[in-house]
Amino acid sequence: MNKIKTYEQHIINHGVDENGEDKIDQIIQSIIDKKHIISALGDTINYVSKQIEKTLPPQLNEFMQDLNYYDDEMFDCIDHIKEKLIDGYPNLKDMIEEIENEIVLMENYMKLKKK
Repeated sequence: MNKIKTYEQHIINHGVDENGEDKIDQIIQSIIDKKHIISALGDTINYVSKQIEKTLPPQLNEFMQDLNYYDDEMFDCIDHIKEKLIDGYPNLKDMIEEIENEIVLMENYMKLKKK
């Protein structure tokens, strides 16, 4: 109830009318409409991470030691890729899942609002 009173006060102070509310709803709906590309991003991150992981040798620690002696710059490049795409994969996956959950909440909000 406090949010409604706050929103009503916001309308009085800022002159937002039903058209303003419609614009807010349109933006929310536009984000909801992008849900499929968020899912595609998750699938792409999953695919790319797995492909990079398959490319690296099974004895990764030994390879990285050899690469460090071979060339410092290449070691840094591969280490950075490994860190971001393989070691960081759980964080990327979690980020996408969190965004998808937020969009589901937005969808539910809009469904309830239409009732």
